[in-house]
Amino acid sequence: MVLELPFPPSLNTYWRRGKGRVYINERGLEYRKHVATYVRQHKLKAPEGFLTYAVWLYPPDKRRRDGDNFAFKAIWDSLTHAQCIEDDSLFKEWSGTWMPVVKSGLCRVFISEFVAPEKE
Repeated sequence: MVLELPFPPSLNTYWRRGKGRVYINERGLEYRKHVATYVRQHKLKAPEGFLTYAVWLYPPDKRRRDGDNFAFKAIWDSLTHAQCIEDDSLFKEWSGTWMPVVKSGLCRVFISEFVAPEKE
């Protein structure tokens, strides 16, 4: 399964603290909503069982970014919220790759059934 999504928000700004609680900020909520709409429109549902995840991140500009702030948690939480995946704990193999700059940014997500390596 391949999803083409907007460039995700950084985890540095995704979560906020206030009034004794932790919450997702407005940009994070917008991202979750966009992912949910995309999943619903394309009728996407990941295979059952353990999964492999890969993401290609096309940043909107040439600024330096820390890959793990973009490649995983915000996207995984959004996919879970959209009911595309049952839970992000099902990802047993994952990778992220920086791609060339694309105006407005882009993220391509690849999800497939996890195939365990053969035992030696």
